Amino acid sequence: MERKYLSSTFYEFPEKEEKICLRGDFVKAFLSLEKGGEVNEKTAWSHVLCGELSEVPHRLYSSGHVALLEFHTDHRPSNHSGFMGTFRFLDRRLELIIHPSSLGP
Repeated sequence: MERKYLSSTFYEFPEKEEKICLRGDFVKAFLSLEKGGEVNEKTAWSHVLCGELSEVPHRLYSSGHVALLEFHTDHRPSNHSGFMGTFRFLDRRLELIIHPSSLGP
C-alpha cells in the first residue's frame, strides 16, 4: 500500500486582480485523484487558489500519492513575482509517528 502524499507550501502568490478566481492568476489543486491521476475538463478540483498570500491556505496535502497543481496566469504584464513554493512527498507513516496530534491527550 502506497503511503506517500504531497505537501505543498506557498511562499509567494500573485495578488488577485480579478473578482472571479478563475480569471487572472490562480492555481487549481486536484488533491484527491485516483491512481493514474487522469485529469480532464470534467475532473472536479479540490481547491481554486487566488488572491493575497494570506488568503491562500498555508499548506495543502493530497489524500494519497497522486496530486496535480495546475497553474494559470493571464497574458497581461504585471509587477508580480509569480508563484513560489515548495512541494515535497512525505511518508505518511513517519508523519503519524512524529506529528504531535498523533500522540493524543
